[in-house]
Amino acid sequence: MAAQGRWPDRVILQQRHWLGKSTGAKLKFLVQSDVRSSGDLNSSTSVCPEVEVFTTRPDTLFGVTYIALSLTHPLVQQAAAHSAELRSFLAQAKSFPSDSKAGFRVPNVTAINPLIALPNIHKFLGDNAYALPVYAAPYVLEDYGTGAIMGVPGHDSRDLAFWRAQNPEHPVPLVISPTSGGQSTDPILRADALEEAYTGSAKLTRLCGPYAGFENDQAGKQIITDLKKCGDSADFVDSWKLRDWLVSRQRYWGTPIPIVHCESCGAVPVPEEQLPVELPPLEQPKAGQSGNPLQNIEWWVNTLCPSCGGPAKRDTDTMDTFVDSSWYFMRFPDAENEQELVSKEIAKRMLPVDAYLGGVEHAILHLLYARFIYKFLVREGLVAQADGEHTVPVEPFRQLISQGMVHGKTFSDALTGRFLRPEEVEGSDTTEPIIKATGAAPAITWEKMSKSKYNGVDPLQCMNEFGTDAVRAHILFAAPVTEVLDWDQEKIVGIQRWFHRIRRLVDAARSSPASPKLNTADLIQSPSLFKEDKGQALLDSFNDEEVDAFLLVHQTIQSLTQTFEHNLCALNTSVSDLIKLTNGLLGILPKSQSNYKQDGSLSATTQRESNVNIILIHYGLTVLLRMLAPIAPAFAEQCWEDLQAGQVKAGEAVVSVFDCAWPESVLDMKLAAKLAQRRKTMTCAVQVNGKLRFTLDIPVPRSDATSETMQQRAREKFLAEKLLASDQGRYWLTEKNRWEERKKMIVIQEGKLVNVVF
Repeated sequence: MAAQGRWPDRVILQQRHWLGKSTGAKLKFLVQSDVRSSGDLNSSTSVCPEVEVFTTRPDTLFGVTYIALSLTHPLVQQAAAHSAELRSFLAQAKSFPSDSKAGFRVPNVTAINPLIALPNIHKFLGDNAYALPVYAAPYVLEDYGTGAIMGVPGHDSRDLAFWRAQNPEHPVPLVISPTSGGQSTDPILRADALEEAYTGSAKLTRLCGPYAGFENDQAGKQIITDLKKCGDSADFVDSWKLRDWLVSRQRYWGTPIPIVHCESCGAVPVPEEQLPVELPPLEQPKAGQSGNPLQNIEWWVNTLCPSCGGPAKRDTDTMDTFVDSSWYFMRFPDAENEQELVSKEIAKRMLPVDAYLGGVEHAILHLLYARFIYKFLVREGLVAQADGEHTVPVEPFRQLISQGMVHGKTFSDALTGRFLRPEEVEGSDTTEPIIKATGAAPAITWEKMSKSKYNGVDPLQCMNEFGTDAVRAHILFAAPVTEVLDWDQEKIVGIQRWFHRIRRLVDAARSSPASPKLNTADLIQSPSLFKEDKGQALLDSFNDEEVDAFLLVHQTIQSLTQTFEHNLCALNTSVSDLIKLTNGLLGILPKSQSNYKQDGSLSATTQRESNVNIILIHYGLTVLLRMLAPIAPAFAEQCWEDLQAGQVKAGEAVVSVFDCAWPESVLDMKLAAKLAQRRKTMTCAVQVNGKLRFTLDIPVPRSDATSETMQQRAREKFLAEKLLASDQGRYWLTEKNRWEERKKMIVIQEGKLVNVVF
């Protein structure tokens, strides 16, 4: 999968397991049969040319004693047409468990080991190699490999159990032996005398002729290589065990497959003008009725063949909704196109999708089939690849976000385990709730929200109580989108307090006599205040607190831009960054209004401080509100309008925050480093594998390097030295973990956050 690190590892692992790639070999066993062919009534002998087998153990080819076929294999079905006993067995086998060792030897059918194609090999094979018995066996899966296996009882536990049930006295050759030199004292044993199959690695025994003494891995490759030289009876291949169960389900409410089956023409597609094939109305099923209800609706099933006009039957299989919806995302960019799924021009511009949001349970369902269908359509040229997307394999989604579940606070009776309704608990919003009926303390857990656990939350009730923006911000802040969220609505109060702090900043900026009177253009382009000579003089006048606040604005812009563009899973950190920015701006707000004169003007001693503070707060607010708008749109818009009401000149239009560009920092790397050097110390938060372990006050990193790369290297070296010199750093980085085995050290916000990944 071309995930480029933007797909959860657990999703990739699930898909690999579901696809089930197996590396091995394809072998062709010639088949001899005197089963009459249903297509040739005058023939007494019909030779099925070959049975194809996939195996991951070609090294055991000398030990093959039989061939086993799935119950639906064409050769089994052909033989069943002429054997009542086989038909009876197949009917009974439908109820057998998947691990059943039952079997039915297909009458008058034998197979030939492909090894006979090798020169001078006959004397090592024995007569059995020319007449291998063929069985119909329930334990052979029709949807894995080719629906046929080569039975090697000596080296496969399932094959041994089957062979014991069928031929307990028949000899079993041991072609791989763990004994010294690969030589067994008795390489042929009766099936009932063999305690267990040997499935490990070792050398081939003397039964393998020229390959005796080879290590089994080496022998398997050499055998297939030699067979390839002698013809097309063998080749190296990969096999997959992907099941089509989403298509083969028998369900009424799925999409009908537009195929009709005609005795003369076979499977015939429904003509385009008759599409779509719609489901018929479904009556209430009769008592005891089972199976696919479509098969019982004769007027719908029975139709005419589009090819010959003769009687035919509709396909009664239906496709699962996961399959049906695996192409919908390609339709959105061009929904009104009545001629094609999506025009190639629009597909080239709009696809693939930037982000796929879905639960991890979709990993082997909708997501897997969406990938398959998209790749197929691109390969067939029906959907164009995006500009610049020329890598193979193509993917329909650039990023996958598997959201976590929302868990609710759940009360249960500690004695009976019964879940309690909210009205059965007194003080459910306190730290010491009690069960009203018994007075006992309930058990409190966080569980997936469900009706049966009475722990669901009405979103409308939350929004009416706290406000839509506060609820939305709380959802984003409480947990990363990929993690479980324990819903505790009492914590929404913290978001409301944050909003109040923002209002305090807005009120201070709009009402202060020292606030600059700006027109609309100045309001949107407030960074111009810090440019050119006048701006440089303003920066030079900053004290330490103001430098910290100004750099915090710069760092917040960088952090949120990175998150919004490249890491949507970490939106909780964006809320955290905005809260820190709010607190940083509050830290430089004039502490008292007592310095104002009665006429509203400032005393001379505080004129400079207040001017600088309000200008910086004004600039920080224009940044804060624009970045807050996607998270709390109504609140940000109201604050933005209020800020303009105190700033814009008479007659100027009030501009929406959503008409303003995303903020860009006024600082370059050189200027940011210069300002940072004016600070004496800073607090560095240290994470280990993403978890906060300790904080440390360290000197502000200083560097005379000119390039950004050299500055980054110097900063990392400086931080590493300071962290390893501290007691906490030595404990977490050298004792609990091995510093020299670290994968990388990620430095964020110029050293305020360091994440060491082991």
